[in-house]
Amino acid sequence: MRRLLKVEVEESSRLLYIVYLCLGLVACLTVLEVFHLLVLGCWNAEVFGAITGLIGSVVGIILGRRID
Repeated sequence: MRRLLKVEVEESSRLLYIVYLCLGLVACLTVLEVFHLLVLGCWNAEVFGAITGLIGSVVGIILGRRID
């Protein structure tokens, strides 16, 4: 019978700051998108693409750390 050893890996403070930066950028870009909608009345695909990319990066970081 094989025993599994669970090892806790301490989170890197650098990784944590990168996640915080990405979440802050998502918040800023969301405000920019809302402002663009209210003032110009149309959707900005480039800003939405940047928001989607940052959200994908954050989710990838979180899931990648949990799988290890």
